[in-house]
Amino acid sequence: MRSKKTAAPNLIAALEQAITIADDMLVAAAKLASEDHRHQEVALKLEHIRLEARYGPDSDQAREAEARLITHRQLRSEIDMELGRFNARAPETAPDALVVYGRVLSAEAEPAQRLRVSAIDEKRAVVAHTATDEQGAFEMYIPLAADQSYVGNRKRAADAKAAKAESRLRLEVSDRQKKTLWRDSEGFIPAPGRLLYREIRLSRKAETRSSAKQTKTKATRKKRSSR
Repeated sequence: MRSKKTAAPNLIAALEQAITIADDMLVAAAKLASEDHRHQEVALKLEHIRLEARYGPDSDQAREAEARLITHRQLRSEIDMELGRFNARAPETAPDALVVYGRVLSAEAEPAQRLRVSAIDEKRAVVAHTATDEQGAFEMYIPLAADQSYVGNRKRAADAKAAKAESRLRLEVSDRQKKTLWRDSEGFIPAPGRLLYREIRLSRKAETRSSAKQTKTKATRKKRSSR
């Protein structure tokens, strides 16, 4: 008869294996769903083109086909986002830092590349920052002092409630011209040795403002260089 000491590790190992198998099955199902929806999108797009050619772009038939295509694209984006969450690699924890990682996505759920992700305090001072890669992923280490307040926070609060309010941080996303595209409305309390995952989706309005500013900046630089 097995002892309790032997049974406990075996049970834990079996549970861990079951969780791994379940995760693999979810990833496989998400991949199949994503691929299936891509094929369906091609068919819907062709149907939309056919109805536009036959009845005209402003016809009820063409508009209904376009609505179906938009709805399908939104659903596929959600599936791809879920697949991205499954594939997100969790970084190693650090005993003297909070590790914030995740992804920044456009309004269409596409990876937002080369954007600056910052951790800011209540006075909007930058505590740490990083940049998104080609997949829109980011990883940021926020160094923490021994008293669990972030490095750079020199003022010690008088009580625990004030300390929590003072050390609350927020995430902020900006473009290369330092135009703010998104800012965390809630914030978080940094704690060492922990991981924090955030998935950020930009609004279409923010992307439009950023694109307009970049175009204006390029035009200004071109005008200066031609002088």
